[in-house]
Amino acid sequence: MLKLITSNRYEYLEQTLVDTLVNDEISVFTPQSLIIPSTAVKRSIELRAARQLGVCANIQFDYLGQWLWRQFAKVIEVDEQSPFSPDLLTWRIFASFSDRVFIKEHPRLEGYLGGSESLMRFELAKRCASLFDQYLTYRADWLETWLRRCDQADEDERWQAALWRRIAAELGVQTQHPSLRFFQRLHIEGLHAVSRLGLNHTLRVFCLPGMPRLYLDMLKQLSSWIDIDIYAINPCSEYWYDIVNPKRLSKL
Repeated sequence: MLKLITSNRYEYLEQTLVDTLVNDEISVFTPQSLIIPSTAVKRSIELRAARQLGVCANIQFDYLGQWLWRQFAKVIEVDEQSPFSPDLLTWRIFASFSDRVFIKEHPRLEGYLGGSESLMRFELAKRCASLFDQYLTYRADWLETWLRRCDQADEDERWQAALWRRIAAELGVQTQHPSLRFFQRLHIEGLHAVSRLGLNHTLRVFCLPGMPRLYLDMLKQLSSWIDIDIYAINPCSEYWYDIVNPKRLSKL
């Protein structure tokens, strides 16, 4: 089941979360999964829980993308850590930028990296790795188009597409996102596959500033098997339809 808890005050959401964690009727030896947006939020929750309980223990803090990937690894064959994590991807891109043949095939890259030192290539590789990480999350449709070798009109898009195809070929990447295979397996095997996730308690997602449609769809599907609570900031303290002009409301 998917449950949404909203408020226009962060402090209220944090206190509600801590109260829920305290009153959750699970073993003290069972870690509670909590998705957070940043280390600052993690620290704030830890301090509030410690003030209320005397100690903050056995809360498993995580980032949403990393948590979802680990669930994939429990059910289907994927690396435990995503090969597209920026830290790993940086070095693959750096190797491509060190390939003179590849650079010469793309004038924009050659104009920037021609005769460059290793540090300059590494800095660009790091920026590209971060960019590809965003593409994977928010614009997976672009990456699928690039793999199909569709024509790219923009020169910058052409070298990025070529770089992505090169990386995908090195990793043997399929065009199908792992989440599709993951949920297919869950639907086929049912509770047997779900039991491998080890999620016999509620997953809580706390105050993320934004959520890609891809991740939201995954959580919605997962909520068919596990309980998921999403804590979200709502900028309005009133019920939205109570502040709509009555004339406009009559047309809705």
